[in-house]
Amino acid sequence: MLNPRGEVTENITKTSVGEMAVFTHLYLREHTRLADQKAAVIFVVVSGLIAFIINHEGAITGQPFNAWSARLWVGSAACVFLVASAVATILVQVPRLKLRPAAGLIFWEQIAALASVDEYVSKIEGLTPAASRRAILSQCFVLAKVCSQKYQVLRLSIWLGLAGFALSVCYLFK
Repeated sequence: MLNPRGEVTENITKTSVGEMAVFTHLYLREHTRLADQKAAVIFVVVSGLIAFIINHEGAITGQPFNAWSARLWVGSAACVFLVASAVATILVQVPRLKLRPAAGLIFWEQIAALASVDEYVSKIEGLTPAASRRAILSQCFVLAKVCSQKYQVLRLSIWLGLAGFALSVCYLFK
């Protein structure tokens, strides 16, 4: 069995559908949070690298483009990739819930859309075990879609950041 923090409190040998639903929901919630945390770390790293390149030995100059050295072009390309990576990390954080069940009792906006606390309580108290499992499983599906989209953008951010980092190394050690 799992407690609300997702910790195993006893051996799970025969998992009921309800326990599986709760476990899956906790798993997806944690991975969604992890995507956001990874994006935040990448944002900090690429932002610092951009600042370092811009301030390194007068990298940004008032020279016209045709007067730039190859090294300056490499540094600028590095900044472009790093900025694109930073933008992608911001997009990871953007909520993307296009697939919302019409009615639900788990997603905060759906709960807040109810008229009163009494309406929410009566809906929760009126749930059968099967309806409760269905609500959790529906939310699991929505969370899985959100998590998938977040990790697609996160992977893009990582690849852009790696390209920017490689160009930064070329710029700094040339």
